[in-house]
Amino acid sequence: MDQNLVFAKTPTGDEAVRQSTRVVQRSLRMLLVQVDGRLTVADLVAKMGDQRLVEDALRELEEGGFIAPTSEALSAWQDGRQRLRQMRAAQEASGLSTADVDSIESHHIDQDDPESLLPPPKAPAFSSYGKPVLPTAEKHATSPEPEPEAPARGGALAGKGVLVAILGGVLALVALYFFFPYGRFKPGIEAEIARIVQRPVAIGEIRPRLLPAPALVLTGVQVGRSDEGGADEIRLPAAAAISGGPFEQVTVTGARVAANLLLDLPIFGGAAPTGQPSVKLQRITVERLTVTAGALKIADLKGDVAIGRDGRISNVALQSADRSLRLGVALTPEGPQVSFEGLAWRPIDDFPLTLDSLQAKALLQPGRLLVQKFEANAMGGVVQGTWLVDWSSGLAMAGEGNYERLDARRVTSIFVSSLSLDGLLTGTLRLRAAGSDWRTLWANVEGQADLTVMRGVLNGVDLGEAARRGPGSTVRAGSTKFERTTLRLVIDPRQVSGRDVAMSAGLFNANGNFVVSRDRAVEGSVVVNMHSSVSSISVPVRVNGILPNLQAGATR
Repeated sequence: MDQNLVFAKTPTGDEAVRQSTRVVQRSLRMLLVQVDGRLTVADLVAKMGDQRLVEDALRELEEGGFIAPTSEALSAWQDGRQRLRQMRAAQEASGLSTADVDSIESHHIDQDDPESLLPPPKAPAFSSYGKPVLPTAEKHATSPEPEPEAPARGGALAGKGVLVAILGGVLALVALYFFFPYGRFKPGIEAEIARIVQRPVAIGEIRPRLLPAPALVLTGVQVGRSDEGGADEIRLPAAAAISGGPFEQVTVTGARVAANLLLDLPIFGGAAPTGQPSVKLQRITVERLTVTAGALKIADLKGDVAIGRDGRISNVALQSADRSLRLGVALTPEGPQVSFEGLAWRPIDDFPLTLDSLQAKALLQPGRLLVQKFEANAMGGVVQGTWLVDWSSGLAMAGEGNYERLDARRVTSIFVSSLSLDGLLTGTLRLRAAGSDWRTLWANVEGQADLTVMRGVLNGVDLGEAARRGPGSTVRAGSTKFERTTLRLVIDPRQVSGRDVAMSAGLFNANGNFVVSRDRAVEGSVVVNMHSSVSSISVPVRVNGILPNLQAGATR
C-alpha cells in the first residue's frame, strides 16, 4: 500500500463513528477514528505501531465504504448530500427532526481544502443513511447490513405462516376424509365379496372412522340368505381400501356365519373364485362371531384367522368371550378339521351340563360335524367316544362312548332330576336321535347303556325292609344300600327300561326289571334274596309310584 496515501471518512464512516454498533471490531473502530483526511498511511502506521494491521484494516474499511482516498472522498460526500435530500422529505413526513440532516447538507466542501472533508461539528443522534456495506465472500461486492431485529421478526412471521398452512392442510384432509363420497366404492366392494363367496352381497353403508386407526367401515353387511351370513360391521384399513390393498388386517365384528357357508369359502378349501382377485387378505380379526349349524350354534367367539400365500387358512385361533372354549382349524383332504379345547364349557346354553375339560377333533363336512374323537372330564368322571351331528335335514345325532367313575348323583340331577341315586357309574353308551331342535331331539332319544354302579344308595325305597315285613305290608320312602349294581338301560321316546338288574350287598341281593315312563311313573318287580348263617329266603317285591315318591311291598 502507498505509504503517502491519505484517507478521509465517507458519510458512512462518519455515521459509524457516532454509532458504536456500526463497526463491531475494536481494531477497525480505533483506526477509523484516526482517519481525518490529513494523516498519511505512514503516519497511521507510526501511531498504531503495526504496519500489517493498519494496512489490512484500511483495506477492510475502504471495502466497507467507511473511508476513501481524499481524491474520492469529495464525490462520496456529494453523493451523500444527494441521498440526504431524498431522505429529508421522508423524515418530515414521519415527524422526525431534520436539524442534523441540514447540518450535514449545509457543510461546505472545498475540493482544494482537505480539511473541508472533515465531518461537520454536530453529529446527528441517529443516521438517515443506509447501513454500512461490508465485503462479501466473493469479489469486493457489498450488501447492506440487515436490521438486527428483522431476522427474528421475519422468522416469527414465517413460522406462523407455516403453522397456519399445516393446520389448514390437516383440516382439509380431515374434511376430505369424513365427507368424501365413499358410497361410490359400494358396488365394487359388493361385487368383489360376492365373487369370492359365490352369493349375493349387500352393504348397508360405508363410513370413515378415525380411531383407533383410520379405517373404512362397512355396516349392515348381508351375505346370501338371512340364515347364511352377515356382519354388523367390517373394518378395512383406509389406505388399503382406497388403493386396492393388500389388506394386512380386516376386522369383522358381530358376524353370523353358517357352517355350510364356511365350507364354500376359498380360505376353508372351497372352490377358488373365477378371475383375478383385486384384493388379497392376509389376516382377519373377528369379534363376537357366531357360527351356526342348523339349530346348533357357537356364539361370542373372537380371535384371528391367518391366510397363507395360497389364499387358504394357515392358522385359526378363536376363543369364546369367557375363554371357556378354544377352536383351531386345519385343512385336510376330507375337509376342515376343527380342534376343540374346553374348560368349564357348557355346550348348550339352556342345558345344565358343564364339561370341566374337553379335548376333541372333528371333521366339518357339508351339513354335518363328525367328532372323530373326544375326551371330556364331566360329572366327576371321564367320558370318551365319537359323535356325529347332522343338520342337513332338521337335526340329528348319533354317538357312542364309554364312561368311568361318574358321580351318580350329578348324572341323575342333570338327566333324571326326580331320581336320587348315589355311587360311581362305569359303562358304555350308544345313542341316536332326530328332531327339529334340541328340545325335540332329546325327547326322541333312543339308545342303550350298560352300566355298573359301585358303592351306591338308591334313595326313595327300602327293598330289604319290604322283604322282611312280608306280604300285605307297604314300605314308603327309605333307602337301599348296595356294594354293586349292574343293569342294562334301554331308552326310547316313550320310556326307559331297566333290564337284568342285579344288586348285591353282602348277605342281601336282588334281581329284577323296571320301567319308567316319560311322565315318571315307575313299575318294577324284583326278587329279594336274604341269606343268614341258618337259612336263605327269597321274597318277590313290587315297586311302583311316581318319582321321587316310591313304595315297595312284598307279594305272594
